[in-house]
Amino acid sequence: MDRHSSSAELEHACSTCGADRWELYGVERWDSDFDHESQQLVRTKTERLPNAGMFVREAELDGNDVFRVREFPAWAFCTDRVRAVVAKAGFSNVWFLEMGETT
Repeated sequence: MDRHSSSAELEHACSTCGADRWELYGVERWDSDFDHESQQLVRTKTERLPNAGMFVREAELDGNDVFRVREFPAWAFCTDRVRAVVAKAGFSNVWFLEMGETT
């Protein structure tokens, strides 16, 4: 992750184990809240903010279209090329969130 361009902040650095916890701001997300009046779960989409999110240098991907970044090791990222292939194939069990860009 390009730490200078990305809208990410280091929230906590553990002095014992050395693990860092980062927070990423301005990215697309879905939230779910229970509406007590209608007795239903209501999903709300938040769009990615302009010039916000995670920026990754394409040169550092070494030609890979699916990748992880050190700051968010549990997250899987992909390029728009992968997203287009999945959409063309018609898969319905995959969700994509707009998290950032390659530069």
